[in-house]
Amino acid sequence: MKVLFVCGKNTVRSLTAEKLYQKTTGVQVRSAGTERSARVKVTVGDIGWAETIYVFEKSQLRDLKERFGEVLAEKEILVLHISNPGGKYTLMDERLVAKIQDAVGELGC
Repeated sequence: MKVLFVCGKNTVRSLTAEKLYQKTTGVQVRSAGTERSARVKVTVGDIGWAETIYVFEKSQLRDLKERFGEVLAEKEILVLHISNPGGKYTLMDERLVAKIQDAVGELGC
């Protein structure tokens, strides 16, 4: 299973999710961001590679649809509804990890 986590800047939420699931058996994980200032910017290659895409907010889903419309047609895309207003979470924050685990659940075979 190939999973892509996408947030805005790829510094906290999607990167936390990548680190959280990177050692899960049977799962390959990447993370990226939609903003110009993203640590790792999402590419058409990332979209093509992924079987399942998790975005943290509806705005990121809209961004992906605008930029990669046709490539997304066959993809499973799920919105986690986890925002980070004012940067309240930090990388691997226990509260963020719990929210991601609640929203995503178990990954793998």
